[in-house]
Amino acid sequence: MTTSFPPRIGGTERQRPALKYANPKGECSRIGCNNSLRRAPDGWYGRFCNPCSRLLLEHGDFNTTVPRLKDESIALLYQTTMDVVLDMVRKQDREIAGHAWSIQRCEEYAGRPGMGDPLLALRSDTWLYHHYIHHKLKTQEQAPLDVLLHLVGVVGVTQLGPQYFATPDQMDLFLVKRGLGHGLPSIRVSASGKPAPHGRWSMRRARLLARKLRGDWGLGPQSQGRVAEEVLRRVGRG
Repeated sequence: MTTSFPPRIGGTERQRPALKYANPKGECSRIGCNNSLRRAPDGWYGRFCNPCSRLLLEHGDFNTTVPRLKDESIALLYQTTMDVVLDMVRKQDREIAGHAWSIQRCEEYAGRPGMGDPLLALRSDTWLYHHYIHHKLKTQEQAPLDVLLHLVGVVGVTQLGPQYFATPDQMDLFLVKRGLGHGLPSIRVSASGKPAPHGRWSMRRARLLARKLRGDWGLGPQSQGRVAEEVLRRVGRG
């Protein structure tokens, strides 16, 4: 059975979604929504009204929210993944060698001048990615191993429990919100000359960062098998 996901929106560098699809009636195109659209400055109407666009930006779905790490099924997968990977680290298993290299690279980037400055966060996609991991390693002073386990655990949830997510966008939002733990920086400067506070995620950047997280912290076939077996053992024991 195929699942019909709502359209992926965004595709913009701005904090708010690019509602750029012509809709002469000025109505939200989502079935069942009667909210009127606000006319955009360039004279075009958007495809979704502001409330519906915000739902898609914040949750990736109209009817469900981004799962939390404390949700029972998610928590079991998350904790089991971290436990299995920690055991593999202790045994110096070859399959987690890529994770070891990734955390070493993150530590190197975290030591670069200005990495924690939100005004520099959008220097490049790679800089943005390491800006958030810098926050964990330097600002919060988390141990590199703890950061590694957390990120692998969050990515592992999406690999082993895709049924817990309503849409691909919601899965990407889960990775960045629960993995990195903060909204994206707004690079605007306030009237006082200070950087503006970190703002909401844009879907384009959420997808970009989620792709980087999966590349660095994804579980290999052997690791996935070990986690799945351990989950079944713990469920049976419970």
